[in-house]
Amino acid sequence: MKKSASKLVEEVYLNDKKLHESKLLTEMAEVTRQGDPFFVTVYPREHNPPHFHLQPLDRSWEVMVSIDDPNVITDSHPRKGVPRSKLKSWYGIEKYRKLLFKWLKEENHNPYFEGDNHQAIKAYWFTYHSH
Repeated sequence: MKKSASKLVEEVYLNDKKLHESKLLTEMAEVTRQGDPFFVTVYPREHNPPHFHLQPLDRSWEVMVSIDDPNVITDSHPRKGVPRSKLKSWYGIEKYRKLLFKWLKEENHNPYFEGDNHQAIKAYWFTYHSH
């Protein structure tokens, strides 16, 4: 049975409080797991708009992707071979956009709630930023 987004946020908050000694949860939430084609990370104490960080496995670049509209890159670190004017686009990393959209719909591995990866990202962001 699927749970509502507000219920997910509430459960993640309660579980996060229980696990707050974990360095991983106090510094960041790594939403991906071993075997995924990239890293997706949500950090506490971040600026708006709500976003997550996407990096390839070799961590050679990093983009910040809108949680509300994952088509939108809100910010980007420099990427080799990409002009500054195209940094906030999927230019040169289109394959990751396709992989990301598939991955966002997949069931999340977090044992504390049921939901897809996009719901998990939202839950982590709003848990970290609702206090």
